[in-house]
Amino acid sequence: MRNKLFQLTAVWVVTVLLSGCTLFGVKQLSRNNVDQEHASKIIIGQSTRADVEKIFGRTNNIEKKQGMTVITYKGFSGRMAFEKQKLTVAYDSANIVVDYVLNDERELKLTNIISK
Repeated sequence: MRNKLFQLTAVWVVTVLLSGCTLFGVKQLSRNNVDQEHASKIIIGQSTRADVEKIFGRTNNIEKKQGMTVITYKGFSGRMAFEKQKLTVAYDSANIVVDYVLNDERELKLTNIISK
């Protein structure tokens, strides 16, 4: 009886911990779509924050820089998902993509463009 109670308690604890990871955004670290193929769907001056969120989902990695909203997505890619990936997207005040950079390949441009 005591052993059975221990097993049930252990299963409950593991279940609570795993569901907590999902609720509090730990799953954000395990994205597998942060890559060039998906990033190339972003169109500077046209794609909106909602468009980008349809591709990559929502994230808690949000900053304000020079009047822009800058959102960073982190994930993994590659055959065995060992290659770390990072996508940084800058939005203007209308939530239109101003620039994006994959894996810090260059400096993110934080210049406002006029949305049509």
